[in-house]
Amino acid sequence: MACLNPDEYPEIKAWVESYTGDLDSVDFLNEHCTVGMWLAFAHLMNPEFVEVRGCVMRKRSYAPGSFDDWYRRLDGDVRRIEGVLNRFAVGYAIDCGDTAEAEEALGHIAQAVAHSWEAALRRAFPRKRFDVRVLDTDDGPTVVFGQAAPYVPAALDEAWLRVVARGATAREVDLLPASGTTFVARLDGAAMGDSDGVFE
Repeated sequence: MACLNPDEYPEIKAWVESYTGDLDSVDFLNEHCTVGMWLAFAHLMNPEFVEVRGCVMRKRSYAPGSFDDWYRRLDGDVRRIEGVLNRFAVGYAIDCGDTAEAEEALGHIAQAVAHSWEAALRRAFPRKRFDVRVLDTDDGPTVVFGQAAPYVPAALDEAWLRVVARGATAREVDLLPASGTTFVARLDGAAMGDSDGVFE
C-alpha cells in the first residue's frame, strides 16, 4: 500500500488552503487536538498488554468473564483465542463517511496502528514472536494480532556431523550446514584425551 499523504486528504487540504502561509497536517493537528486527544492517541498506538494463561491481549480488550468463556469454547487454543479477542475494527472507532477518500484513509490508519502495535509487542515480550496484520473484513480494515506459530526448521537433507582429518584442505564454509538450521561446534579431536570423548 502506497503511503497516503495526509496533506492531500480533503478535510486537511481544505483547512490548509483556508490560511496563508506554509501549513501542513501537523499544524492541522495542533489546531484541532487537545492534550487529552494527543494522550489518548498515544496510548492507542502504544497500548498496554496483559498475559493470561499464555494468551497475550490488549489490556483494554481483556475482561475476565469474556476471556474465560472463550477459553472454554476454544479449548484453551491460545492462537484462536487471541484471534478473537485481539481485533480492532478501525471503522468502528472512527466516525467517517463512506467516501473513497475515507475508506483509503481508514486503511492507512489501520496499517499505522498495526506497525505500532508490532513494535510495542516486541518491546513488551522480547522472547515471543507475534503476527500482526490488517484484515479486510465486512467491518472494514481490522487490526488483528496473536502469537506466531513456533518456528520448526525443515528436516536436514544432509549429514548432521562431519569428521574432517587434521590438516585436510577444505573451505570452512563448505563444512557448515545452512544458517539457522542447527548449532555448530568445532572440536579438535587430537587435543582430546581419548577417542570416546570426541563424541560425548
